[in-house]
Amino acid sequence: MTQIEETPTNPNEHLDEEVERLRQRLSELESSLDESRTTVAALQKSERLYHIILENIPPVTYVFGVGNEPLNSSIYSSPQIEKILGHTSEEFLKDPLLWVKMIYPEDQERVMAESEHADLAGGPFDTEYRVISRDNAIGWFHDESVLVKDDHGQPIYRVGIMTDVTERKQAELALQQMEDMYHRAIDAAGAVPYVLSHDVPNTFSFTFIGEGIAAITGYFASEITADLWNSLRLNAFPRGRLSHLTFEEADRLTDEDHSILWECDFHIRTRDGQERWIADTSVKSFDEQSGKLVSIGIYQDITERKLAEELREKLIKELEQRNAELERITYTLSHELKSPLITIRGFLGYLREDALNGNTPRLERDIHRITEGSDKMLRLINELIDLMSVGRVAHEFKEFPLRALADEAVALVQEKMSQKNIAIHIADDLPNIYGERRHLLEVFQNLLENSVKYIGEPTEPKIEIGQIIKQDSAPVFYVRDNGIGIDPRFNERIFRIFEKLDVNSEGTGIGLALVKRIVEVHGGKIWVESEGLGKGSTFCFTIPDGREKSN
Repeated sequence: MTQIEETPTNPNEHLDEEVERLRQRLSELESSLDESRTTVAALQKSERLYHIILENIPPVTYVFGVGNEPLNSSIYSSPQIEKILGHTSEEFLKDPLLWVKMIYPEDQERVMAESEHADLAGGPFDTEYRVISRDNAIGWFHDESVLVKDDHGQPIYRVGIMTDVTERKQAELALQQMEDMYHRAIDAAGAVPYVLSHDVPNTFSFTFIGEGIAAITGYFASEITADLWNSLRLNAFPRGRLSHLTFEEADRLTDEDHSILWECDFHIRTRDGQERWIADTSVKSFDEQSGKLVSIGIYQDITERKLAEELREKLIKELEQRNAELERITYTLSHELKSPLITIRGFLGYLREDALNGNTPRLERDIHRITEGSDKMLRLINELIDLMSVGRVAHEFKEFPLRALADEAVALVQEKMSQKNIAIHIADDLPNIYGERRHLLEVFQNLLENSVKYIGEPTEPKIEIGQIIKQDSAPVFYVRDNGIGIDPRFNERIFRIFEKLDVNSEGTGIGLALVKRIVEVHGGKIWVESEGLGKGSTFCFTIPDGREKSN
């Protein structure tokens, strides 16, 4: 039997094996830790990149807690919020209601209702609203967010972005304001837009016309046709670059050259028979779809402007006449005032000489001539002042009986009439009249004095005051005499200032000019009728009721 030798057992052998296994495990753990560190570093890098992106893009990124979280509690808000609203991210974290507070008061109710509806429906939130920054500046946000749910489908967060759209909103509002202003300007100007289609040469049809045409023509837009428009037109006057052309020439030129603006003023008769003026302004171009020539433009009621232009032309003519009259007055006044001054100066010399010589009879004559000269000058100045004040000094217009005024005027010249045994007859049917009483009294007084002055020597001298009633017009008042009459050649001349047919007659030559001025200021006109020398004269004038004008 062979004896087997036993190998001695090493007591550290098992321990070494355990140590080796621990070393391997530690190596594996270190390797795993390195991988974890790499993963963490990658995650940290990714998170940093994520934050860099979120914190540098223009929109504000936010996360709100919902569900079990406090109402609108802010979990995260990117720092851009401070640049826009002046509130820091930390402030939103501390104050759950800060988001609500920053919403413009008039928008709060709407935005909160939309937010609540989105939360209940579990859908997205997308709206625009105004916000108020810390410095009370008003801006606009476009706010959109989505709900994030847990594994059980319960909402836990609302993640979204708020984009500052203030510039866009301001641009939109500015555009809207411009459009509103444009429409208001068109409405204020009474402008009516239209589109014409030129079907064949010299014919057209309306493809569109604004409803405002009814206010101008009396016809509704649905009634306006080319035939109706042409029937309303009384005349047409091209203006601007076309003003030197006839209507047909201007129409043909703008057909050929579309760069030329069509401008024309139409004189029309409206549905109710009124005459009005319409300014037509348009551009012509070809419509690519229809291949037809079209006009796009506006009609504008310029009746008031045309009337104002006519009034202006009338006033210019009146001003030219007044200037001419003023020149005549200046020239004549220098002569008329010089005459009594020469008389006064001459007789002052005689007065001194006669006083030194003690010639009392001649002293009395000298004083009388000086007094006459000064009286004439004073009368001339007063009448001239009266003439120039008519229409420039405000007086009270009122209604009064013309018969009483005529009686008063007769009383003022009664002494002169009695000296020439002139009979006077005043019609009983004189109406009430509306005007400035003092000046109208001067009209009758001056006309009566003129008749007395030129009554001549008829067998039975007489003056008559009356009226001629005409249908649908103001009555014509008259002062008629059977005096020496007037050569028709002088019918206009006698109403000019300082014009006297008899240079040796008394008076200053201002009386009839004053009468004419007063009548015209009252809106009337005056003229003289006479069959010739020895046939007497009739001075006729009108005084329209000026109550509506004065109001």
